Amino acid sequence: MTSLPAVVRVCVFVLLATLLGDHAGPLAAQIVVEEIDSHKDTSGWAFHAGRIFAAVKSTNSVIEYDTSGVEVRLFKVQSEPTEMIIKGDRLIVACSNPSSFSVIDLKTNKVAGKVLMSGIEPYGLFCSKVDNNLVYGFCSTSSSRSDTEVVQVDVSAMKIRKRAKVERWGQSRPIHVAMSADGKWIVPDGRGRVSPSGADLMSVSEAECTFKQIRDHHSSFGQITAGPANRFWTLGEKLYSLDIEKPIRSFTGSPTVIHPKFDLVASFTPTKLNLERFSDGKLLKSVPIDGLLEQAPKKSRRRSKSNPFAKSKLLVEFDEAGAHAIIAFGSACRIVKLDKLDLPLKPLLLMNVGTQFNAKLHQQIVVPLALTNRTLDGKAKYELKKGPTGATVSGNKFSWTPSASDIGRHSVQVVAKVADARDEISIQIDVKGPKLELDFHVRSMHIDSACKYAVAWGTKIDSKNRGMSRGNGTDEVAVINLKTQKVIAQKPFASGVSLAIVQHPHVFLTPNSGNVLLRFDAETMHDSKRMFLKDKCKALIPFTRNQIAVVTGDHNYAFSVIDPDKMKANSNNALANNHRYFTNGVTFPEVAPGIIDFNSTLLSLDDGTMVRSRNGSGLKQIVSMKNMSMPSHSHHARDASHKSYGRYISRSNVISATGSMVAQLQNRRLFG
Repeated sequence: MTSLPAVVRVCVFVLLATLLGDHAGPLAAQIVVEEIDSHKDTSGWAFHAGRIFAAVKSTNSVIEYDTSGVEVRLFKVQSEPTEMIIKGDRLIVACSNPSSFSVIDLKTNKVAGKVLMSGIEPYGLFCSKVDNNLVYGFCSTSSSRSDTEVVQVDVSAMKIRKRAKVERWGQSRPIHVAMSADGKWIVPDGRGRVSPSGADLMSVSEAECTFKQIRDHHSSFGQITAGPANRFWTLGEKLYSLDIEKPIRSFTGSPTVIHPKFDLVASFTPTKLNLERFSDGKLLKSVPIDGLLEQAPKKSRRRSKSNPFAKSKLLVEFDEAGAHAIIAFGSACRIVKLDKLDLPLKPLLLMNVGTQFNAKLHQQIVVPLALTNRTLDGKAKYELKKGPTGATVSGNKFSWTPSASDIGRHSVQVVAKVADARDEISIQIDVKGPKLELDFHVRSMHIDSACKYAVAWGTKIDSKNRGMSRGNGTDEVAVINLKTQKVIAQKPFASGVSLAIVQHPHVFLTPNSGNVLLRFDAETMHDSKRMFLKDKCKALIPFTRNQIAVVTGDHNYAFSVIDPDKMKANSNNALANNHRYFTNGVTFPEVAPGIIDFNSTLLSLDDGTMVRSRNGSGLKQIVSMKNMSMPSHSHHARDASHKSYGRYISRSNVISATGSMVAQLQNRRLFG
């Protein structure tokens, strides 16, 4: 057997306009397609920096070709090579006998070593473009899904670093995986093994080798590829954003690959390489490709009608310089020289910006804005299309300082423009609240209206009992300074805590037993003072103007405003309604100057006295006098003994003292 038994053919085609129809361009334009027909048992292809690699099972080797189709060198690897993948300057070859990775150093052009695996041959190779030497593949010891593992290999140290079971993955029996360039996301699919194929978006921690399902997408499609700048995926012929929630646009064939520099995509249909604009999907040119169709899988009911390669591993790639497109399948490889096509190419305007960020309270977050094409950076103008209050874009930076009211998720949209080209990106920013390690299980918490202090309470953790609660009825109460994110005072309560609020400089709480209100100094939890209530406390409420309010009772509720210094009630209002729902720590809308609304009751802002109950008898009596001549037979009369003049408001109606509607209000803003 000769060392290079491959048959290599190099053909140069000159195709006239009549062969290409409307997309041919001028007659003088030549389309050059180089052909490589390698060994019949070629099992895989890889493409890197103008170098083309074919894995050949019969010779246990990898053959390298250049972009003109000339055979350059041969690498001997482990027996029966199958798949290949490029990681940095290394070519990783999955081999069956024994189950292993062979690693080829493309700088020295030598086989650097091997990593032995367990079980059946490794398959489904994937990796990021991060400089971390980590490559992944699936291994299984049987056909059972529970035996399948994803193996993380350090191809520099030549050893397995971590393993993880795929049994709990949402995708059933994944055999193909696309990984984002930053290594933070993957989309696996079972195309060819299950129907519909389906896919899952999963977040990844390469350091921990953990995979968490974020979203599933159950429908059939062709190959999945990861787009540039960690922003896109192509699922078959459709372009999706990172979250794979819905398609952005469609192209002609599958797989679809985005050019790294130009506004261009390449996709494949059974006999053509289709070159389209990325920005709008417009077809620029179709290049006939011979020699691949006869190697496509045989017809079956489940096979895609439009593309017989839909369930197969077809390689379509651009080289880094952007001068060539390569199409490879089976033993055939075709190289298209893009500079011969006379394509109307424009630079790819694509922002290279992360899409997920975490922010902290009162700390400025700055997001640098850049393009994947760095030559355009100096020409780009960035604008903030949508963002939270206070966010700005200045030059090539987005900046924002979130306050306490911004806790939660925010969507930011930034637009980049260069001449008539534009790109828009959506950035998600999660503003996290203070995170503290407390020595008790937090049952509830209250934050003051200024968002400066919080009081939390709950059951003490028993360190000797695996973190479980002690269960002896004792509660811990802690006061937290939100700006410094530190506990400034903590105190145990043997009888347990029912409700608590903080209104600096005091903390107020009611214990589980007894009808009592306690007040403490917020900085020390000392200087206790108490006030006995007439009934059980249902809600503690920070009232305006440095007062607090309590709601007491079980059926006939009472609302009382408390002077925190004297610990005495300024007012008591009956709220005779057993269907009311009271929330601890509720805040009040001010519906008119000096008047607030609480559960359909209007209260004075100064002392909490009731101005009117929407379900009661109305406003305070304005004028009252005996009227001996007033008739009492009206069916609108409220009470014969209640003789008064004046009017009150019920909902949007002005009602007389006798109960008749006088007028209807057009603007209800005054009373909510």
